[in-house]
Amino acid sequence: MITNLLNFTQFFGAASAGDTCPLSHGGFLGFPTWFQYLDGEYIHSDPSNSSSSLVCDQVPHIGGINDIWLIVAAVIGILLRIVAIAAIGAVIYGGISYITSEGEPDKTSRAKGTVVNALVGLAISIMAAAIISFIAGSIS
Repeated sequence: MITNLLNFTQFFGAASAGDTCPLSHGGFLGFPTWFQYLDGEYIHSDPSNSSSSLVCDQVPHIGGINDIWLIVAAVIGILLRIVAIAAIGAVIYGGISYITSEGEPDKTSRAKGTVVNALVGLAISIMAAAIISFIAGSIS
């Protein structure tokens, strides 16, 4: 409720210095940033002049233990995305192994097992990332 009120005041210019503001979350190669779930603070564009316009300070504001948990959730989300990329690599490896197995039953079954295990790992990592995102979104 308070967050909605602050967002409402952002659009109509009624924000004051110290209010929270959304940070830009441009990550590297589509990965989220470690401060994905944190907010910044409004500051004066000219610190020596209190009547200057307000701008969003793009430095994450850490105000309590909940913010630490939000950082941990963002780092876990990053790691889960790396695991998903590794699982996709394992699916590709298993597919290549299956193609190059030349009909040998032992190699074929190992390749099938690699693909199945990689797909299970991919599904688990996607579900875990969604759960982490939901929990962290509800905390912030």
